[in-house]
Amino acid sequence: MRHAKSSWADRQQTDHERPLNKRGLRDAPQMGQFLVQHKITIDRLVASTAARAKTTAQIVAAANDNALVDQLVLNEDFYLAPPRVYLEHLRGIDDSSIQTVMVVGHNPGLENLVYHLSGRHETMPTAAIACFEVASLWRDLTPVSCQFNDVWRPKEVLQHYR
Repeated sequence: MRHAKSSWADRQQTDHERPLNKRGLRDAPQMGQFLVQHKITIDRLVASTAARAKTTAQIVAAANDNALVDQLVLNEDFYLAPPRVYLEHLRGIDDSSIQTVMVVGHNPGLENLVYHLSGRHETMPTAAIACFEVASLWRDLTPVSCQFNDVWRPKEVLQHYR
């Protein structure tokens, strides 16, 4: 998932500190609710330490499972990371009970990750979620071991909620 829409209102804040704006605060819980309605339960949630990514993850976690909020893992390496950083983290998951992982990060890394795993050029606007099924252990994650399912974008998904 790409973080929800962030604010540029305070020019004194660093990029890392930027919070979600009004649209981000609307889209993040609705995307979290979309996952719940489609019975997608997150076992592990890992987010960039940037404020906008962390807040997005917390909001999605609250919609999915309140216990998940307390288990949120923050990864400073996800901040503006290339695909290999996400892949290294995912391949490092050694708990076989973890079936569904959501990473919350930034572009262009996430769009490049989707392309790397699927060979598809998919746009990842803010709060978009790309979904893959992995047919192997996390440590064996490769483009061959996963199948691209879809990208859920807020404008497409949320029109059903308005």
